Amino acid sequence: EDAKCEAKVDFDPKSVHWTCTHPYQHINIYGAEKVPEGTRCITAHKCKAFDNGEVDPDGDDMSNSLIVRCNRTTETEQKWVQYPGSLNDVSEVLVSEGLTLKDPICITPTEPIVLDAVELNKPGVSFICEYLDSDHLIFTETEVKVIAPNTCALLCNLHPVLTIENVLE
Repeated sequence: EDAKCEAKVDFDPKSVHWTCTHPYQHINIYGAEKVPEGTRCITAHKCKAFDNGEVDPDGDDMSNSLIVRCNRTTETEQKWVQYPGSLNDVSEVLVSEGLTLKDPICITPTEPIVLDAVELNKPGVSFICEYLDSDHLIFTETEVKVIAPNTCALLCNLHPVLTIENVLE
């Protein structure tokens, strides 16, 4: 039987999620039983707090990211390990000594994007966001706060005018 790593990652809506591939095919590790050896996962969002190793070179695709791979450790055991070449420590996301993963939390606070609620409520204006819960979007009478990570679109008479993205740092 092919070597496989445990997946069964719990989807935490307040965390940064994993994007996984093997070798070029997307693998969903949320709710999956096991994934094949060699599966590579990278955090879907970058976060400055993930850079806890050496300083990442400018332009490095792996900067501000966590990257792991399913690796055969013995004839009968497979574990998640830090991806070769990744500079950032992944020990916080390895569960049971690497037998499975958990979603990392980006603890670097980012300033919310503050918009004028009066302008967004004018006729013909539509404001549509990816996340609508109070952890990502706050409406008051005078302002709207877009909290990272979230992406919103501003439409005028149903025509796209602006995309607003508040990202994790």
